[in-house]
Amino acid sequence: MDGSVRDRAVDALESTYRVTTVAGVDSTADLLADDVDCLVLAAGATAESRSVVDCLESVAAARPDVPIVPFVSRSELTDNRPEWVRALLRASVDDVVFRDAGSEPGTDAPRRLRDRIDAVYEASISDAGETVLEVARSLMGAAHDEVDIEIEWGLESVGRRLDADRALVFEYDGDDERLVPTHSWFARPESTDSEPEPLPAASFPGFEEAIRAFDVHAVPAGTDTETATGTVGEPAIDLGTEEGLEIPEGFIGDLGAAAGIRGGTDRGSPDRSRDPHPYLEVRDLEALLAVPIVVDWELTGVLAVAGRQCRPWPEQLRRQLRTLGELVGYRLERRQRRGELVSQNERLEGFASVVSHDLRNPLNVISGSAELVAETGDDAYLEDVIDAADRMEAMIDDLLTLARDGARVGDTEPVALESVVRDAWDDVATDGATLELEPDDLPTLEADRGRLRQAFENLIRNAIEHNGDAVSIRVEATDEGFAFEDDGVGIPEDRREQIFEEGYTGDGGTGLGLSIVDRIVSAHGWSVSVTDGDEGGARFEITTE
Repeated sequence: MDGSVRDRAVDALESTYRVTTVAGVDSTADLLADDVDCLVLAAGATAESRSVVDCLESVAAARPDVPIVPFVSRSELTDNRPEWVRALLRASVDDVVFRDAGSEPGTDAPRRLRDRIDAVYEASISDAGETVLEVARSLMGAAHDEVDIEIEWGLESVGRRLDADRALVFEYDGDDERLVPTHSWFARPESTDSEPEPLPAASFPGFEEAIRAFDVHAVPAGTDTETATGTVGEPAIDLGTEEGLEIPEGFIGDLGAAAGIRGGTDRGSPDRSRDPHPYLEVRDLEALLAVPIVVDWELTGVLAVAGRQCRPWPEQLRRQLRTLGELVGYRLERRQRRGELVSQNERLEGFASVVSHDLRNPLNVISGSAELVAETGDDAYLEDVIDAADRMEAMIDDLLTLARDGARVGDTEPVALESVVRDAWDDVATDGATLELEPDDLPTLEADRGRLRQAFENLIRNAIEHNGDAVSIRVEATDEGFAFEDDGVGIPEDRREQIFEEGYTGDGGTGLGLSIVDRIVSAHGWSVSVTDGDEGGARFEITTE
């Protein structure tokens, strides 16, 4: 083959692909031992026909999965017609590109070769059905504690199948309008540095235009196959036939100018007329396919596959990845629901413990006091009955609160903390207790007003029940939220991890009040901890940021 044509062909392919050139059958066999995706076979002269046949047969035997595209002249094929055609048929070559065909023989041949390789490449990645099916089987059969591992493996399988640079699953946080990367695979370890943190959803390519509307977003966008000139599959020359040698119709074609998927962007020469999206540019990516993860008509995340080379995203592939995204979404939601059921069962077990143990104590008091009244006729024992009944009523109210509301909040709104504290104070029998506030310092929070007031009612009631009516309570702002502090006896350090557990109580409480506080705080996305107050009492610090 003419050296200039060969060099131009290599240059045309290297604009998109990694190209290695070798000569001879032995060198080709060595090359096939590496990760080769396609073999371009070029003959130099008729005298080399035996070597070409040997090479075709060697490739067909060693790597039947590797596509072969002969890059030859018409004369090379016609002069060696019988043995070449037999070898081509046995090797199942994808097509033949003639160096001396087209409007400018020898000049536009490299471009036509690249177009043919583009078409071979696009065909090789257009159907990921087997990979998606295999991933689906693994995901559906995975135990709940294996879901994350199976998703990571699935991303790797799909990423490698599509020759991608990375494949990721993002969780969509609708409250904060963020995409949080939860699972990922990277072809290059150094790429992990470019996906470290959650990102604003609006900054992700196509999120507002497509993903939010449950549509697929692709870069480049096109999916259609276009042929500029010539017709793929039309016989270019009359090969003739021999007895026992049948040539399939359309086996060899003059490819003309193009035979590949085009969407306004040539794979080898990406369209630079539009500025690349910042997300892609900073990560040195040329191609992206992002599919929405939708569960029960709600956007829950994004499945994204991206590459460092501009490439097509055929419609069939888009459908298959959308299916994979839906499967990932439903599997994650199923695990989440199972976790919620486990938590609910644990909470019910806690209720059962409270009902069977804590309610039994006041019932015993009522029963014993009633017997004493009957035996002695002394009405003084009725006071114990009334106190025990009041405690049972308070405990039942708390149980109903936990069972009905749990860790949920309703609609939130900007709430002035001072007004909520004062409302809670007015709803509790505070008697001789005192409240200290710094109104100008207390923040305004985005919260469910009713449930936040309920949390303060339980904190106030807890302080009075354990420290007496003369307790002093202070609510103040902190750098990370606010604090509730009393000047009572405090809480021993070895008990601080237990006080938020259902049923745990000191003297006089129901064992549920602080559990309710913890649930309400957590439902707002906050956290609560307990430490020593400035005057030795208990200090509850609520972190809201």
